[in-house]
Amino acid sequence: MNTKIHTTTDYDQFKFLKENRPINQKHVDKLVRSMREVYIPVPILVVERNVIFPCLVVKDGQHRVMAAKECGYPIHYIIGEDDADITVDQIRTINETVRPWTMDDYLHSFMTTEEDETGPYHTFDWFKKRYNFPFQINIDLLCNRPMAETSMNVFKKGKIEIRSLADAVEKADFFISLKDYTPFYHDRSFVLALIIAMRDGRFNKEHFRSQLEKCRSELYKCNSATQYMERINYVYNYRARGERMSFSVAQQGNGAYIKPTYPRAVNG
Repeated sequence: MNTKIHTTTDYDQFKFLKENRPINQKHVDKLVRSMREVYIPVPILVVERNVIFPCLVVKDGQHRVMAAKECGYPIHYIIGEDDADITVDQIRTINETVRPWTMDDYLHSFMTTEEDETGPYHTFDWFKKRYNFPFQINIDLLCNRPMAETSMNVFKKGKIEIRSLADAVEKADFFISLKDYTPFYHDRSFVLALIIAMRDGRFNKEHFRSQLEKCRSELYKCNSATQYMERINYVYNYRARGERMSFSVAQQGNGAYIKPTYPRAVNG
C-alpha cells in the first residue's frame, strides 16, 4: 500500500462504504469541537474506484471526513492500491481503535453484506426491533447460545446461526404476555432468569403465568438474575400442593446455564 499522504478540500469526491457503520452525528459533532480547538491532520484511508465516475471510497475515517467538511478543513488521505489491501473485517478492527463499534454497528455492517434478507443478521434485526430485548437476550433466544462473552464474539465475527426462529418467537411472546401481571416483564435480569428456568424441561409457561396472576406482588424488583430466580421459584410454587419445583442460576465460565436440580421444599 502506498503511504503517500494527499490533501484536498474537494469533499464530494469521497464516497462511503455501505458495509461500514452508519454515520454517528454525535461523534461527528465531538470531532468538530476537537478539530476547532486543535486540528491534528490524521489521514484517512481510501481506495480509488470508478462508480459511474472516478471517486475515492473511504475505508477508514468517514467521521473525520464529515467533521473536516463541516469545519472547512482539508482532508488528508492515503490511497490503497486496491480493495485487497484491506478487508471489511480489518476496517472494523481499525475503527475499534478510534471509536469502539457498538453491537448496532456490527449488526448494520453484516446486514449490508447479506444478499438474502432472510439471512441471520436480517432476521436478528427484525427480532430485535419487534421485541426490543438487549442484544445478549436476543442472541440467547435466537441462537440458543448461553449468554457469555463468547456469544457476543460470535456475533461480532458475523457467524451467528438462527437455531429456531419459531421457538424464539414463542418464548419472546410469552415474556411480553407477562406485562399484564408484572412491570418487570422486560427487565433484562428477569428475562435472563426465565430463560434459564425454561431450559429445564419441567418448567410450564402456562402454570407460571397462572401463578403470577394470583400473586403479582410477590414478584418485585430485584438486582440480579439469581434474586429473580428466587422469586420465580416462589411464584411457581405459590400455594402448591404436593411436589414443588426448584430452578436455579449457576455460573460456569462466562455463561449462564441451568444447573440440574432436584425438587426441594420452598417456603410460601
